[in-house]
Amino acid sequence: MAFTPINEKNPLAADILKACAFLYPDNIPLRLFEAQSERIFSPAFAKLPHRSLEAINLLCSSSLVRHTAATTAKRSNSDVYREKLSIHHLVQTIVGLEIDNAERLEWCERLISGLRGEVDSNFEQLDNEYFTRVMEVYGPHIQQVVLQFQKWEAGLSDISNDLPFVDRPLSHTTGSQMV
Repeated sequence: MAFTPINEKNPLAADILKACAFLYPDNIPLRLFEAQSERIFSPAFAKLPHRSLEAINLLCSSSLVRHTAATTAKRSNSDVYREKLSIHHLVQTIVGLEIDNAERLEWCERLISGLRGEVDSNFEQLDNEYFTRVMEVYGPHIQQVVLQFQKWEAGLSDISNDLPFVDRPLSHTTGSQMV
């Protein structure tokens, strides 16, 4: 597997790949990693934006992830969610198999914390349409991480306080997009 050389060449790329192994495989917003790098990654990678491009390029050149940017008229250049990663299900599975149980739980906890930080930071937006967009982007990832966590831990009792709580109606979202 190409994972060992990735880890040797760029540990940040390896961490991004591990994080992607726990998220929903499509439409992973780069903003999550950039805005919540302190919660998701080790302190060595706390200031992700200036080092992330090299790491993402390495992962793309190794065909482990795909990097896309939405260019439709619906998504403007200022849309913070237009830069996305995708990872193939088989790559997710293989990367996940190389992570031991203790590290799996740690990744789930860090990602839940990062997702909560991202949703909370956007919760203050008074624009319901914008918040709906945030939940469309992060809802599948929240669900996937919780499912991964449930796989490796019998219950959610210790981490349930970090799960995002939404107490306002999300009338424009479907049940599969709500948390």
